[in-house]
Amino acid sequence: MQQRNAGATVIRRLSGLQRQVLALYRDLWRTAMRRPHESVATRDALLAHIRSSFKQGATTLRRADVDAIEARIRHGRKRLELLQRPGTDTVSFLQLNSNSNTQPHNT
Repeated sequence: MQQRNAGATVIRRLSGLQRQVLALYRDLWRTAMRRPHESVATRDALLAHIRSSFKQGATTLRRADVDAIEARIRHGRKRLELLQRPGTDTVSFLQLNSNSNTQPHNT
């Protein structure tokens, strides 16, 4: 990621956690694009769901909430594994995600 600072370009390095989040997003997106779908609308709904889930996390979690971010990454990886299984129906996947509790638990 680059930022402009008084005419000079400053390259800001991503943290390990940020790289994990971006890698998960790319993997989910690629998997969704490669899946055989019943229709274009189903694929678009899956991509919209992935996008909105990450946007929600970006707006509801602070950068200092490392435990909550790591929990979301673990949850996302499980969802990715489920999505990569050949027998998983896209519509069922979307219903499973919409019914699950995606809010982090504060303990």
